Amino acid sequence: MESQRRIMGPDRFKLYQDGAAAWEDMTTKHETPAWRDSWRVTTVKQLKGE
Repeated sequence: MESQRRIMGPDRFKLYQDGAAAWEDMTTKHETPAWRDSWRVTTVKQLKGE
């Protein structure tokens, strides 16, 4: 678990542990009409709903 916390960071890991964010919430699909879609890491602010 320590390696997950180190990789995810303390805030993201706490949200995951508390059930406030699931694995599928950790990435966000961005659609770009002129280019292909891409996946990005969801920010902690977005995970918190801010």
